[in-house]
Amino acid sequence: MAHAQSERPYSIQAAGLLTSLKLGRTGNIGGAGFEVQGRYTPLSKLSYGVGVQYSTHSSFNPGLNSDDKLTLSGVFVEPRYAVPLTAARVGVYLAGRLAGLRQTNNFGSSSSGWAVGAGAGVLFHLNQRVDLDGGGAVIRQSLGDVTLNSGGAATFPSFTGYVAKLGLNVGFGTRKL
Repeated sequence: MAHAQSERPYSIQAAGLLTSLKLGRTGNIGGAGFEVQGRYTPLSKLSYGVGVQYSTHSSFNPGLNSDDKLTLSGVFVEPRYAVPLTAARVGVYLAGRLAGLRQTNNFGSSSSGWAVGAGAGVLFHLNQRVDLDGGGAVIRQSLGDVTLNSGGAATFPSFTGYVAKLGLNVGFGTRKL
């Protein structure tokens, strides 16, 4: 049976991200970024990750004839559940994520917030230590109010984000049986 986790008890994963934020009247704003996480996989179908994420987004502001730019960074925890399969080199997992976020931008002050979401992915075992990890998630995000550069204040309504990722997972350590 394949596992949707590293075959090693510890692993480090780095992944590229493609994102889309659905921000009220602005609509969908695409972006790109990365994440890095450390994972612990006990002898079970569960694994636990802690990591950092970063993405940048921009949309054209016709009033200023320039791009509004928004950067999101944060720390997260990500538990995963491995779905049992019989394929030898492929695994499927379900994931949850809880994150603390910080946004910065070129149109106002920065603010903090949070995100919670769920997703799924596929792990292709390249060898006993390295996996190719692809997946997607839907994430609900909330950020604090900002003071605009033009004066006044703006409220970030809670918004939904969509993320696709592709990365490598490198395992290390030896299991004690």
